Amino acid sequence: MLYRQFCEYVESERLFEGRKKLLIALSGGPDSMVLSHLMFRYKEHSEIGKDLELALIHCNFKLRGEDSERDAECVRDWAAALGWPLFEESFDTRAYAAQKKISIEMAARELRYDYFARVAREEKFNACLLAHHADDNTETFFINIARSTGLRGLRGMLPVSRGGGATTREALKTTYLRPLLFANRDAILRYAHDYHIDYRIDKTNADPIFLRNAFRNTLFPLLDKIAPRFRAHLSRNMEMLRSIDDALEDWYEALGEDCVMQENNNEEFISTEVESDLGTSRFRLFLEIFLMQRNFNSEQIRQILRNYRRGTSGREFVNRDASAILIREPAGWRCIHAVEGEYGPVVSPFVVPEKAPACKEGKREMLVIDPIDPSPRKAFLNMDKLQFPLTWRHWVPGDKFKPLGTRGFKKLSDFFKEQKIGITDRQNVWLLCSGDDIVWVAGYRIDDRYKLVFPASGVTDAWVVELED
Repeated sequence: MLYRQFCEYVESERLFEGRKKLLIALSGGPDSMVLSHLMFRYKEHSEIGKDLELALIHCNFKLRGEDSERDAECVRDWAAALGWPLFEESFDTRAYAAQKKISIEMAARELRYDYFARVAREEKFNACLLAHHADDNTETFFINIARSTGLRGLRGMLPVSRGGGATTREALKTTYLRPLLFANRDAILRYAHDYHIDYRIDKTNADPIFLRNAFRNTLFPLLDKIAPRFRAHLSRNMEMLRSIDDALEDWYEALGEDCVMQENNNEEFISTEVESDLGTSRFRLFLEIFLMQRNFNSEQIRQILRNYRRGTSGREFVNRDASAILIREPAGWRCIHAVEGEYGPVVSPFVVPEKAPACKEGKREMLVIDPIDPSPRKAFLNMDKLQFPLTWRHWVPGDKFKPLGTRGFKKLSDFFKEQKIGITDRQNVWLLCSGDDIVWVAGYRIDDRYKLVFPASGVTDAWVVELED
């Protein structure tokens, strides 16, 4: 029964059309084990499936001690039984979460999707299959409501999507397929039982500290008692919302050429005058879709929509993957996109970088305490602190440094504003870096951590860099 429904679903959604080389994410849990078994049967017995090239991929987040290792062993045994290649990686998830100051759950998500994307890119897989099912989609619906989602969040997960929880622009291009969205958890467990499929249970699935588990283990049993068909009805409504969202996309595309002005190759502008043509409600909807398509997060979209009439000119929003910046102007909103430079992908979303700024070759000097050239076009850096080779780059949103003479870190965007460096001019500012540290905002200020320190002798070892006139 489940296999027949599986075949009907993947073929009605055309999931494998134009996609022959596929990764299957395998955790060792019942959902992914059943998905891989269904794919094994599909490859063996269907006309479409016989040409598929399949492999498994597993992440060990090392969060549950020996249980995590047993999960990995289960996956290896299953890959050997199926005769498929297995890609696997282990992560220090807690250290990653601490470094990025995010939750363990979010850290695991980022690590997982970045790894999936890397393997897919390097091994030339067309897509990665995920074992999300109908009950996962229902949980996602409630989570999105709890987080104040828009229409797109109400449609839940899609059979085909891009990006997942990846953190880089390249990883966000990866395609994900969800062939089990038609099936509920009970049907999947029955299938595992009928076909004697061993699987692992993640004990953290019962931990109410996670919002998804709280819905799954508390709310849904109550809803099943009150309205036994609630989840089935919700799934159908989510399919309807997906159709409505598709219709809205068509409506948006039809209006796009008239409402969005293309300026240069990487700039778009939406005038507030568009509101008078569309009306307030439709204009807000149009602007929301514009922002969602350009990967701005839900909180940014809420702020923009809440204040789009009276917003402060000069206000800036950088999207999730730093591929675009939205700037509030007196007459509307300007969106500037990242572009590809002659020397590879841009490191800032606003400029095409050159190899380096025009500057004289850096040199080592022994300096006495007086006199030191005060010119901002010249940097005197503490030789003992530098990590060579030094590198040049442009700023990236979120960059921080310690301006000379201050104790704390400051965002470069705030420093630029204090220095009256406009958005156009800051595109041309160069940063000299030692490892991950910014040591000099060229032409403006060095980092306090790399200033010269003179010993009792009054002579110190310095690295000197000077911009050319």
